[in-house]
Amino acid sequence: MKKLSTLVKWSFVLPTLGQNLFIYLELYYMSYFLTDICQFPLNTVTFILTSTAAVDLVWVFVTGIVLEKCDFKKMGKYRAWYVIGSPIIILFFALMFTDFGNSAAAMAVVVVSFCIKTLFQDIQSAAVTAQLSQISDSQQERTTLSVTRNIGSVAGQLLFSFVGVATITFFGNVFHVTALGYTAAAIIFTIVNGICHIALYYITKDVPVAKTEEKKEKLSVGRMFKIFVENPPLLILSFGDLLRYTAYFLISSTAAYYFAAVLKDSASMSIYLTAQTCMGVVAALVVEFMIRAMGKKATYVLSCLMYGGTAVLMYFIGGEGATVIFIVVMSIGSFFNNCIRATVTAMTADTVIYSMWKSNTNARGFIMSMTNIPIKFGSMIKSVILPVGLSIIGYQAGVEATPEVAQGIAVIMCLVAGGSVVVSGLINLFFYSLTEKRVDEMTQEINERM
Repeated sequence: MKKLSTLVKWSFVLPTLGQNLFIYLELYYMSYFLTDICQFPLNTVTFILTSTAAVDLVWVFVTGIVLEKCDFKKMGKYRAWYVIGSPIIILFFALMFTDFGNSAAAMAVVVVSFCIKTLFQDIQSAAVTAQLSQISDSQQERTTLSVTRNIGSVAGQLLFSFVGVATITFFGNVFHVTALGYTAAAIIFTIVNGICHIALYYITKDVPVAKTEEKKEKLSVGRMFKIFVENPPLLILSFGDLLRYTAYFLISSTAAYYFAAVLKDSASMSIYLTAQTCMGVVAALVVEFMIRAMGKKATYVLSCLMYGGTAVLMYFIGGEGATVIFIVVMSIGSFFNNCIRATVTAMTADTVIYSMWKSNTNARGFIMSMTNIPIKFGSMIKSVILPVGLSIIGYQAGVEATPEVAQGIAVIMCLVAGGSVVVSGLINLFFYSLTEKRVDEMTQEINERM
């Protein structure tokens, strides 16, 4: 099969850049928009966030089924969703950030808009990862595509840090209505997302599918789930990444508490966030060289042990006045976390090959959509651990933290989160069995059957 062009390889920067641009608007400002702009009561906001999170979990499985069941011959099985999903995301994300007041009808608009937007967002994301593994049987090329996709993710985060607040403020001043600043930002960022996805649609228009993709059959829903549970490498990788994402969300969510209660230096939080983003950029640029030198599994395991180890280390050396060392050590951890992000996509693509080799069935779209499971469930588990943990240690908002509370926060952020990532690395070290050599052998066997 002809090698992919440089343009095609780098085009996979686009979808994650566009998607992260609007996702970070939602991540950082959705709760604030609902409480302070729309003036929803806190109990209503809690209902909105929990109900939409529950639906989001369901969408993980619906996404894989939709990708397998729908086939657009002329537009491409996966590429079609770049065009179909983009205008729908623009419309419903804009409705999410439109101030309709705080009535029950306004709440319904937010919930319904979030659910529809997230469904097509998840389908687009899964379609990108499926196409990424569909267009090449070369492990090296799939790794390169995974790395460029991760570069786009970091670039989108970095771009939002530069233009997010500025866009909201600018249009809020232009229209003399603060709420419209958020609405305008939502529309602009999702239009950028649409442009990025449609550009990828056209750039990859004439790219042929890999030989292993040529044999394709319609799968029942039951068959899809059977393939999933009969794929030990995928199950191990998914469980390990679930632990890693739970830790990542815990570390992100407790950082503000740690700076205030443990370091006594909330003002340095912005420096910490900037350093995290910068290390993400560095990781995105060098991770491919690490994978080529050590292999995917070794890169994943080493990165997990280092990411978790830095968090655990801070439990023992952190404390008031240790801001600099905390930022340095946790930035090193962030570097390795971003290495994991790029590596896990390529490893998931290898589990597709394993499934095809074992069952003689191509469930690429469904399996690649399963990369969303650790993200969704990790976020849900964090949402349980954090408030329960804060309650157990006696944390009270607006009250100066006692030494016991400060230590409790350090336990949650450093020991619980860090320990989870270390366990993830050990699970994959001892139980994940796919090597580069074995995947090449399975690919060859699949091609010989065809």
